[in-house]
Amino acid sequence: MAEELPVELHESIDRLAEKGNALMEMGSFAEAEAAFREGLELLPPPLERWSATLWFLSSMGDAQWLAGAHDRGIDTWRDALLYGGLGNPFVHLRRGQTLYELGEQEEAANELFRALLIAGEEIFETEPEIYWQFITTVAKPPEGIPSWNGFPGIDEDSPLNAWLHDPNQYAFLPKDKG
Repeated sequence: MAEELPVELHESIDRLAEKGNALMEMGSFAEAEAAFREGLELLPPPLERWSATLWFLSSMGDAQWLAGAHDRGIDTWRDALLYGGLGNPFVHLRRGQTLYELGEQEEAANELFRALLIAGEEIFETEPEIYWQFITTVAKPPEGIPSWNGFPGIDEDSPLNAWLHDPNQYAFLPKDKG
């Protein structure tokens, strides 16, 4: 369970989060990323203690995504998974999209499939159609379901959902040293 931050630190972090959000709304993604990074850097170690860690990493990753900075975003989304984002459909969605844009189709399919299984078709509704087309082309729907259209996501109480949230069942492909 995440701990509570001291009040003064919490207020400073909230101000940076609000600043980053306002910059995102203005389309100033690089500046928003910097505000989110500043907030993340205020968190005392170990970062696993704070729910704000995942929030700031996801916000940074989203700013990088919207700016088209996929080369930076890939590491941010990996960190988001490591700091509590495993099983978070938005984290899997954005990481999958980033991998897709970097040409890592196999790993992209794994992440987008996780997002689809956890959150269903709905998570793709406001995203560019290319990602829905990609995942529904490479992943077959479960037996008895004719297509992914209208798929609501798996039941939260299902063994598959538990498996999708189990860090022992998740593996990163080695980072390319290229």
